[in-house]
Formats: sequence, C-alpha cells, structure tokens
Amino acid sequence: MIENIKWIPVFLFQILTLNSFSQGIINTESSLREINNGFNLSSSLEGDIQTGNVDIIEFNSSIIFSYKLDKILIRLINGYEYLEEDKLVESNDVSSHFRMNHFISNNKFNSIYIFFQIQSAKSINQKSRILRGAGYRFRLFNKSKYYFDISTGYFLEMEKYDYLNQETKVKNNRLSLNNFFFFRITNKLSIDGVTYFQLNFKNRDDFRLFFEPKLIFNFNKATSFYLRFNNKYHSSPYIDIFKRDRDLLIGLELNLN
Repeated sequence: MIENIKWIPVFLFQILTLNSFSQGIINTESSLREINNGFNLSSSLEGDIQTGNVDIIEFNSSIIFSYKLDKILIRLINGYEYLEEDKLVESNDVSSHFRMNHFISNNKFNSIYIFFQIQSAKSINQKSRILRGAGYRFRLFNKSKYYFDISTGYFLEMEKYDYLNQETKVKNNRLSLNNFFFFRITNKLSIDGVTYFQLNFKNRDDFRLFFEPKLIFNFNKATSFYLRFNNKYHSSPYIDIFKRDRDLLIGLELNLN
C-alpha cells in the first residue's frame, strides 16, 4: 500500500427517497473536517431497486480525491445519479467539482478558495452547468460541541437547457452567502447542516436557496446511521419546471480507516 494514502469506502444504503430531482445546487462543502497531510480518498454509494407494481432502479455514487500539504487543500469531487422508473430514465446526471482552499496563517478553519464545477441534469432538462468562482470561508463560533462557519463569494454561471426541442442558454454572475454548522447533542448523536444562498448579481428576483440538515447517530467509530433532508428552491426557473425540490434520505454509513 502506498504510504499516506487512506481509503475510506462509504456504503450508503438508501431506504427512502422523495422528489430527488435537483435544482442545480450541489452540497460540496458541508464541513471542513481535519484531513491528514498527503492523499486521501472517500467514496459513497446509494442504491434502490424495486420490482412489482412499480419498477424502479436508482443508483447514486460519489468519489472524493483530496490532497493536503500544510496550508493547501485540493479536492476533486465526482458524482453520478441514475433513476429509472418503469423503464423510463428520469435521471442520468453527472457532476465534477474541483476546489482548492488556502488556509490563512496558522488558522486551520479560515481559508480563501477557488473552484470550478461542471454538471448535467437530465431530470431538469439541463444539458450543462459550468461554474467558476472564488470566496472566503471563516469560522464564526468554535466550541468543543459545536461550530458555525460563514462563506461569502462570487461565481460565473453558464447553463444550457434542452426543453421541448428548444435550447436555452443562460449566463449569470452570482453572489453567494453560505453557512455551515455542526452541533453535538450527545456523545453518539449530532447534527450538521448547510445553507446556500445564491443571488443573481444583476437581477435580485433571481436567487437559489439550498438547505440540508443531517441528523447522525454513531453506533461506534466505524458505523453510523443518518437521516438527511434537503430543500432546494429557485425563484426564477429558466424553463417550465417546479421551483422547489425536496429530498429525504435514511441510510447507514460504514467508515473503514
């Protein structure tokens, strides 16, 4: 085994999913937990197969490569989502996100960052979404049982939709204001969450909002049970789709160090 490489396979068995279609926001940085220097890898897998009155095949996966050297943290986050219902493909979505954080001084929490993201989402007729931007994240509160981070930034957004055989192209400059929190309720029970607010720089009526809390119960260091809910809202969709999406997941997570 190559030194300094840690494999952390994560198997997430999905029990319940509601309205999993996306409004284009991906949770790429719910927390900045400590990562060892050198290379790190983590992966996740979610699956659901139903047959009978309704035939459903659902598969979600992600893999995260990261490299940390002193004050620099580089991450590459890749995701895939597939949903087939009664042999009709509803989702066949991919995403790739590159992010680099540079931690300021000796503070292991505050950092400036740059990122680049590309994705597609068949579920909302989105052929492509390309983002590139930068920002600053800082820790507002930091205690042994909880923390609260705020992130501010700016990014360029380019989207392309194919709806009813008509192509729609959109280019926006957006301001972002995000927060990240963690609270340990007991030794085994905790909650973390994220809120993303993305405002169109030239049109204040066009904004996107994403909120995702996650309740976690740790059986031991290697096994945890979680309940995760997210709510996505786009005030001004560019094609005829719903403004709001909701998603509820119940799962089991296994971490092997």
